[in-house]
This record gives sequence, C-alpha cells and structure tokens, in this order.
Amino acid sequence: MRLPHSRWLWFAVLFGLFCTLLRDTPTYAAPESQPAPLVVATRVIEPFVIQTPGGLSGFSIDLWNEISRRSGLQFEYVVVDTIDELLNIVRNNEADLAIAAISMTPERETDLDFSYPIFNSGLQLIIRIGGGGWLNVLSNSIIELLGIVLGLVFIMALIAHLIWFIERGRNPDFSTTYWPGVWEAFYWAGVTLSTVGYGDKAPRTNRGRALTLIWIFVGLFLVANFTARVASQLTLAELQNDIEGVSDLPNRRVVTVANSTAAEYLAARNIAYRGVDHIDDAFTILRRGEADALIYDAPVLRYRINQFPDRRLQVVGDMLQSEPYGIALPENSTLRETLNQVLLEMISDGTYNRIYQRYFQNE
Repeated sequence: MRLPHSRWLWFAVLFGLFCTLLRDTPTYAAPESQPAPLVVATRVIEPFVIQTPGGLSGFSIDLWNEISRRSGLQFEYVVVDTIDELLNIVRNNEADLAIAAISMTPERETDLDFSYPIFNSGLQLIIRIGGGGWLNVLSNSIIELLGIVLGLVFIMALIAHLIWFIERGRNPDFSTTYWPGVWEAFYWAGVTLSTVGYGDKAPRTNRGRALTLIWIFVGLFLVANFTARVASQLTLAELQNDIEGVSDLPNRRVVTVANSTAAEYLAARNIAYRGVDHIDDAFTILRRGEADALIYDAPVLRYRINQFPDRRLQVVGDMLQSEPYGIALPENSTLRETLNQVLLEMISDGTYNRIYQRYFQNE
C-alpha cells in the first residue's frame, strides 16, 4: 500500500512544479501600433509663418505648437506656395489640417470645416506716394523716353541727309563735303524742329523749301507728342496722392494676390486688378511704380511696412472688412472639437494673448 501512495505523492509534486513554471513564464503581447503623425499644411506668410534657418516660426506656428503640445498630437509640416494649394491639399484629404493666415469665408465653408477663429483680420489699402516732378518721370520712364529721343535723332539724321543732298552745290550754307555738310544739315533740322529757326541756314531751292515746310509740320507733331507723354505721367504721379479709399480705385492700377479674399473683394466691386502669386511680388510691383495701390490682409501689410519701412508707401484708412482667420480642416473632421477646446483653454489662461503680443505688440 505504500507504493501507490508514493506514486501519487510524486505526481502531485511534478504537477505543482509544472504549474509554477507556467505561472512564471513571461508572455509577450504584440506592441500597440503608434498612430501616424498628423500632416499639417502651411505656407510662408509673415508674421504668421516665417521661414528661418532653424525651421518655421511665427504667430500661427507658435499657436499650433502649443495646441499640439496640450493635446498630445504628433505632426509633421508640409509647406506649399499658394493659398490655393493650401486649401486644396486639405479638401483632397492630403493633409489633416492647414494653418497660416486662412480667412474664414462662406464660400470656403461649403467644402471645408474651420476651428474657432484664431485671429481677427481684415483688408487694408496701401498706396505708393507719387510726385517727384521731372526727376520722378525720368526715373520711372527712362527706357521709353530714351526710345523717343533715339527715334527723334534718327528722323533728324534722315531729314539732314535729304536737305543736304538737295541743297549741296546750290547753297553755300551747306558744305559739299559729306561730314561737314551733313552736320550743318543736322543743325538746321534741329533748330527747325524746335521752331526756333535762327535763320543762319536756310534752303534756297524750291525742293528744299518744300521739305522745310513738311519738316516744320512734322516737328510740331513730334514735339506735341513728346510733351503729351511727359505731361500724362506727371498728372498720373499727382493723381496717385489722391487715393483715399476704395472708391478712388477705379481706373487706377491695383495689385493683389490672386485667388485671395482681397481679389474677391475687388472683383465684387468691379475694380480691375493685377493678380500675383505672392505678396512679395505685389510689394515689388508697387515699389517700382507699376501699380498705384495694393490691397491685402491688414496684419500682413502692416508687418511688412514696420519691418521694411519705405517712405514711398503709405497705409490708407482703416481695415475695409472683418476677416477672421481659422484652422482649416476637412469636412466632418474629428479634430475640430479637440482644437476648439484647447483654443478656449489658451484664451482663458492667457497663453493666446502672450503669443499674440509676441508678434503684434503694436496692435
């Protein structure tokens, strides 16, 4: 009877050891997959998005960095060039959101969602101060004026050759030798063109006198045309100083960024404008005198004026219309509620105001 009892005892010991091994053996669960980082689209537009050697900065970038930190969102930036690209990349779900200086409009709301406003903006008008008299006209139209002068010299040289060919050998006022004779004829053409006509040289043949009459009438036309061109530019330069608001923009040269809310604003009022891709291009055109006025987002224009002062440029009036900026999202995005909640927290605890003052302390 002892042998069976011993068997059961050994069986119980082995079974206990086996259970202990099972309990102590580590188990390895499959690691949880990390969510893919959000794709955040943006574009460089100072002071909201500023490209620096160390990366992106600016009001919108600082704001988003704080939002992502509080909400625990991982992300990566995608930088595009134009506002159309920025909105389309969100519409096509190629980006999870876009942040820069994006105006919230009823038209954009039809196929996009927006967060609560992150900035209250509007449109602003900037003009190029005209004037400067003849020096300004010459500096702005040197190529055109040079072309007119060269054309006039060519016509005078042609007339000089004709009168010399007609009068040589028949009129002692014109030398029969080519260079001295043509120079005397060129001098005659100049004083006749200016209607001064000193009388020291005059044709004596009938053909020469007929050519003189024709040249006098042609000269009157050329001088009048030259005077009219210069006078029109002087008048335009003076009119530039008379732009006091949008009502003065019809028949003026206006520039703005294409497909922006400023372009929509001008089109709605039937004001012709020149559209460019970037605000830098618009400033260049205005500074060159190729446009009389620039209309675009007020904070962007005022930042540029403060950063790069130019006495030729002047801000005119107050903001033209209210345009809040927001974070653009695809329709029915689940991020909207999270972003709105964090934005309200940042406004409540003063974080938003600190970021605002960092870039708009003079506002």
